[in-house]
Amino acid sequence: EKLLTSMVEKYDGFIIFLSEQTDTASLEYLVDGVLETSQHYYKTYRIREVSLEKLKGVPIRRPKTPFTLQEGRFTAFSRLVHEKQNPSKFISITNSESRFSTGNVDLDSKLSGGFKKGAVVGIEIDSDVDRFAFVPLLAPLTLNFISQDNPVLISSSADQDIDAIVNYLSPYVESEKLKNFKIFGHGFGTSSEYVVEREGMDFETTHTKWIKTYNALKETKKPLLMSVDYSFVELAYQSQEKLVLKALIENSRTIRHNKD
Repeated sequence: EKLLTSMVEKYDGFIIFLSEQTDTASLEYLVDGVLETSQHYYKTYRIREVSLEKLKGVPIRRPKTPFTLQEGRFTAFSRLVHEKQNPSKFISITNSESRFSTGNVDLDSKLSGGFKKGAVVGIEIDSDVDRFAFVPLLAPLTLNFISQDNPVLISSSADQDIDAIVNYLSPYVESEKLKNFKIFGHGFGTSSEYVVEREGMDFETTHTKWIKTYNALKETKKPLLMSVDYSFVELAYQSQEKLVLKALIENSRTIRHNKD
């Protein structure tokens, strides 16, 4: 390999090494790029992927890209793009005496009318599933609260783009409906009327600020929707697990008592 690479450099050519071995460590230091193709099965579907293991001097923005060999041609799938075209305003579903609507008629029918008032609901997502998967579930629920002038408090994950949350929800409701909408998270240097900054605080200070925000929103005397990304809590405050669990129990008790 060394002889071949030196010849290529001398004559300004290029060379491609093909290997059926998964361990390419012996070649990586010689080449400018390393690509690895693989395939796996999801149920009855075969999924082919190309992994970019190394690109010298170039940032790898998409480490894995699915592709197909249909009709004998290598074709990579482009990145999925979500575009909102003339979004219509969300039409709310009235809550019943005992339940909060999910904002989705079909899901309401599966849950006997929605989530029980005062309920604490846990949603588990497999490690192989993108966290965006829960957005189609939580977005209608959040919009249904906002559109009925009910307060919403979202505790986002540490790496969550706050602007993405606002941009995903705001086109579907009137701006005045967002007056009781707050995101408890990290603004990454951007200021927003919806963000309650929590970066750089220990858990006790963070929880005190969260309680203050919750109480301020409850001054509306209306039921509140609270969403918490528990993975953030686990990662950010690993050494304070007992305090976290205590706060979680207290918050759950408050939610049940206030029928939020």
